[in-house]
Amino acid sequence: MGSPSDEELMERFCDGAPDAFEALFARHSGRVQGFLTRMVRDGSLAEDLLQTTFLSVIRARGRYEPGTRFVPWLMTIAANAARDSLRHRQHVEAYSSGVGTGAPTSAPPPSGDP
Repeated sequence: MGSPSDEELMERFCDGAPDAFEALFARHSGRVQGFLTRMVRDGSLAEDLLQTTFLSVIRARGRYEPGTRFVPWLMTIAANAARDSLRHRQHVEAYSSGVGTGAPTSAPPPSGDP
């Protein structure tokens, strides 16, 4: 018999086997990190998002349905983490530059009229 499938490992992890999670991480972390690096174009951020992705797998294990294909499920979690990070970065950059804050960038000239 060969190696257990990703789906079998995930079901074992859901049943409380931490070694199954370790096997999934070892099997897929390189692929996920490469995907994230291409999405965010920042190696350090991709490493952080890799950890976020697998932490999300741990947190979402109770919602994993047996029979669900693991890799698409995992990559969806990774893509969502990257999108959230990029949105947050854009929001911070816009706020930092004064764009989109709702505050005028310059005060109107005094009118002299009461």
